Parts: sequence; C-alpha cells; structure tokens
Amino acid sequence: MAGTQGPVVFCLHGGGYSGLSFALAASKIKQKARVVAMDLRGHGKSSSESELDLSIETLCGDVLAVVKTMYGDSPPAIVLVGHRFGPFHKLMGNV
Repeated sequence: MAGTQGPVVFCLHGGGYSGLSFALAASKIKQKARVVAMDLRGHGKSSSESELDLSIETLCGDVLAVVKTMYGDSPPAIVLVGHRFGPFHKLMGNV
C-alpha cells in the first residue's frame, strides 16, 4: 500500500508474478492516488491452505476479502489495474 489520498488503484499481477510487479508504477501513482498491489494466492509472499486453487471464484473471493478487510462495507472509488492472469481476463471480457 502507498499513497494517502484519492481513489484506490488496485493492482492485480499476472501468473508467476507478484504485487512487486507494480513497484515502479506505484512510486508514481502514489503521488496522486492510493495504490494497493496484493500478492495473489500462491504468488509472492501470500499464503493459504490451498495455494493451487486458482479458480476464478477463489481468486475473486480473495480480492474481495482483501478489499472488505481494508475498507469494510463502504470502499472508496477503486480503479482495477492488472496484467493478464488467465481467469481474470475471462471475468473482465479481455478488456
């Protein structure tokens, strides 16, 4: 996490990477917005009981749980940024 004001830019990395993929971008983004770059399960410093479960339902649940933990039931405006991670591009319609 970095930055103290503005919308939240929530960064999701691709398969085989980690939240650190966004380190350089975050150094610039944090000047105008808050930035969050989490490690998805089985990547980076994340840990879970089932690190091999990379289903779309599980990954989306993980992201939603992090957002809810950080911001409760009333999250601020969030801009979702990511690079291709199989299931997420299907969810987002290859946007």
